[in-house]
Formats: sequence, structure tokens, C-alpha cells
Amino acid sequence: MSERISTARRMGLLRDRKAIIRTVNGHRKAKSRARIELKIRDMIGRGKFPYTPVVRNHVCVATGVPSSELTPEHYAEFLNPTPKVKYSLKPEAAVAQ
Repeated sequence: MSERISTARRMGLLRDRKAIIRTVNGHRKAKSRARIELKIRDMIGRGKFPYTPVVRNHVCVATGVPSSELTPEHYAEFLNPTPKVKYSLKPEAAVAQ
């Protein structure tokens, strides 16, 4: 029979194992999300409006627009997003609040 360990030590080992698993699964999920994103972009590029529910749902979540209100312009914006500036390096822009 194996030697018993304290509950605190057992919980510590369990916590450490879970941290490693979360990291590994996080990398897998990131790769999966990137793969799905490419697949959806390819489906939009090859298809035509109106798109399938899978594509509509993905674009709806990405743009924040309800799927019933999606237009071809929303899909174009999803394919070619415009960069959003969160701050400006120009001093006059910061003062003009």
C-alpha cells in the first residue's frame, strides 16, 4: 500500500496538475479558434449572401450585430477589418476631450 499524504499536499499537487492542463488546453483552444476563423473566412470568400447559420453566428459574435441585422457590408468588414485606434500620440487629440 502506498504511503498516505496530507490533504493539503494532495490538493497542492492537484492544483499544480490542473494549472499545467489548463495551459496545454489553452494552446489547443487557441489553435482551434484560429483554424475555425480561417475556415469561416474561406466560406465567406467562396459563398454569397445570405450565408449559412454557422457563418452568420460567427460573424454575429465577432461584430456584435444581431444575425437578423447582418448585411453584406458587415461580412466585408469582417473580412477586412479596419484597425481601431484606442489612443492617439498626438497631444492635441488628448486635450480635445
